[in-house]
Amino acid sequence: MNTPEEKENPWVTFDTQCARCGKTIEVTTLKSALELFERRGMEYTAKCSECYDLEDREKEQEEERNHYSEEASLDESVISAGVRPAYAVRKPIIPYVADWLLAHRGENILLTGETGTGKSTSAGYLVRELIRDNHTVSMYYLSELFDEWRKVRCDHDDPFAIKAFFLRLEGKNEYCIIDECAGKTVNSDSSREMMFRLLEDINSGACPCRVILLGNFFKGSIADMFGDEAPSMRRIRENFTCGRIVPSRKNITPIFGEGKK
Repeated sequence: MNTPEEKENPWVTFDTQCARCGKTIEVTTLKSALELFERRGMEYTAKCSECYDLEDREKEQEEERNHYSEEASLDESVISAGVRPAYAVRKPIIPYVADWLLAHRGENILLTGETGTGKSTSAGYLVRELIRDNHTVSMYYLSELFDEWRKVRCDHDDPFAIKAFFLRLEGKNEYCIIDECAGKTVNSDSSREMMFRLLEDINSGACPCRVILLGNFFKGSIADMFGDEAPSMRRIRENFTCGRIVPSRKNITPIFGEGKK
């Protein structure tokens, strides 16, 4: 119960000790109740302003350490997902490209642009954000994927090798990103067979994951990559959101029409 003096003057002062450093501090009954006291069991203790400032700095340092640890862990996860270390960026190098990929991440995507327009680094950043949001993703580079495909095609001892290849490619994770799809690979009838089957599985619904194709597509690239151009283009138009990076405008221009959402 408050004494008559406290009722008349709520700013009655008294001395106590800082719970952290032990220094004697002068506080008031009202101020102690509102600002300086922390509940600890059934006792109330106070801290001096210097110790409060010190605790604030320690909290900031701890948050910074936790953030660094989280980003370092993400670095490992991004590289484990298949992103080359040079592309495992923590911030988008060309933000409007990364923003476009993030905005359309619920769709199948075909994105074209010249070398140096930010496709690979933006894809690396996309992988980071997908993993941060607890999605599963695998990233491939087409030449490396073709190497795996050739080994599978030559494995005549395993009649299920091709089926297992597509199950891993299409069903292992929620997202499948394939970079360097045009302009950096030498295609063959076998590679076109693989890519058209992927396209057909997307079209038929047999492929459960979202597929993102990145490359420097030019006239004739679709036929070179998938084989017969007409059925390939029809499946792309119907199933993909397609864009071209236009550096001079710093935007992504729609191409081939908008696909399924």
